[in-house]
Amino acid sequence: MTFPEDPINNYPQGQRIKLFVDFKNAAGVAANPDTTQLEYIDGAGTKTTVLQASLTNPAAGRWEFQLQLPQDGDRAGAWSYRFEGTSAASSNVNAAAGQRFNVRPSPFYPPS
Repeated sequence: MTFPEDPINNYPQGQRIKLFVDFKNAAGVAANPDTTQLEYIDGAGTKTTVLQASLTNPAAGRWEFQLQLPQDGDRAGAWSYRFEGTSAASSNVNAAAGQRFNVRPSPFYPPS
């Protein structure tokens, strides 16, 4: 997975953040894939998969997930996530997009 060269966002432990993706079809129009999922890897290297039923779809092509960052100091550090959408060939919405961010450690939530 490659990541854009944009600055990396930093969030404190315990904060709730919104992860999102905007899918488009081959014509560049916002469109929903048939299936969508999210995978993220936390600062400890643990991978979690979030299935479509747990994602929200507020507009065509837009998928979101509210992630509650843990207060566990062992999972601070670099996180990454990736949305993946797949469709039948006729709808032409097959794509993946990802990003990374940092979870800052806090003296209020020390490592265990």
